[in-house]
Amino acid sequence: MKTSILFLSRIAMKRTIKLFFAISFIFISGCKDEPTIEIISEDDFGKIVKLQEERKPTKELLNVRDFFVQDSFLVIHNSREDSLFMVFDLNTFELVKSWGRTGRGPDEYETFTHLIYVSPEQFQVADFSRYRIDVFDIPEFELNAQQKIVFSDTDPERHREIPQSIITPDGISYFYDNFQMHELQITKWENKGSPIDIYKFEPLKELYESSRAYFGNLILNRNEEKLVYAYRYLRRFDILNMEGELLKTVEITPTHSPVEDGVNLDLENSVVSYIGARASENSFFLIYVGHTGAEIQKNEITATYIEEFDWDGNPVARYELNRVIWNMDVVQNEDGSVYFIGIDQADEDPLIIFKE
Repeated sequence: MKTSILFLSRIAMKRTIKLFFAISFIFISGCKDEPTIEIISEDDFGKIVKLQEERKPTKELLNVRDFFVQDSFLVIHNSREDSLFMVFDLNTFELVKSWGRTGRGPDEYETFTHLIYVSPEQFQVADFSRYRIDVFDIPEFELNAQQKIVFSDTDPERHREIPQSIITPDGISYFYDNFQMHELQITKWENKGSPIDIYKFEPLKELYESSRAYFGNLILNRNEEKLVYAYRYLRRFDILNMEGELLKTVEITPTHSPVEDGVNLDLENSVVSYIGARASENSFFLIYVGHTGAEIQKNEITATYIEEFDWDGNPVARYELNRVIWNMDVVQNEDGSVYFIGIDQADEDPLIIFKE
C-alpha cells in the first residue's frame, strides 16, 4: 500500500514538474519576442559636439521644401511656380540644372509633390495630386520612368490620400498617411496592387485623441532591414522591421508629452521633439528642438541638437546647433567624419553648412 502511494506521488510530482516547465517555456517564448521600451538619458551621449555654421549664398531664389545630398550634388525641391527642382554642385554651390513648373501640363506638377531619395543612382518626384511618380537618374537628372499610384485594385479611381513622408528602397515604398479623419498609419506599397497598412500606432491612439500627437519622421536602412519612426511631439522613436513589427521603443529623458485641446493639439504649448531625420549606413540622425511652438515663434532659441544613434537605438553623438533648422542632410567625409547641411527658412539665403 505504501509502495503504491509513493509510486503515485512520484508520478504526480513528475507531472507537476513537467507542467511547470511547459508553462515556463510558454511564458518565456511569449515574452522573448515582445518589443522593449528602453529609457536613456541625454547624458548617455557623452560630450556635446558644438558645430560652427557657414551660410552658403547662391544666385538663385530658394524657397526650400525638401532636399537631399548625393555624391557632389545637392538636389532641392522649391516651393515656387517655376524651377521647382534645382541641382547644385556641392563644392561650389553653382546651379547645375533646374526644371519643373506648377500646373497640370505633361511636365508640370501640382500642390502635393514630394522629393524622394531612393538610391545613389535614382530619385523620385511623387505628385500625389495627380497620382504619379516620376523616376529620375543620377547624375544625368533625366526622367527615366513614370508610375501610377492606385489605391485599390477593385476601385482604380480611388487613390491614396497624400502621404507626409515616403521612402523607397528596391522598388518598395514606405510612407505614412495622416489625412484620413484623424488616422495615422505606416503603409507599405510594392508598386503592384494596393498599399498595405503595416503599423497603426494602436497604443498611442488610446492615449491621444488627435493623430497630430504622434506625427513624426520615417527613415529606413535596407541593409539593416529596419525602419525608424521618430515622433514630433514625443521624446521617443520606434524601431520596426520592414513588415511593420515593433522591435523596440527608445525614450530619452527628460521626456515630455503633447498637450491636447479637445480633439486638437495645442501647438503653442506642446514641446517639439524631432522635426527632421536622415539615415546613413551605420547611423541615423534626428533634429531635436526641445522647445514649445510659442518659444519657436519668438525666434530667440540659441541651441538645438542633432542626435546620432546606431540602428539598434544606442546613442552615438550629440551635436549642438545655434539655431532652429527645419531640415538637414548628412555628408560623410573620406575620413569617416560628418558635417551637415541645414535649412533656415527665415533667411533669403537658407542653405547653411554646420561643421566642427
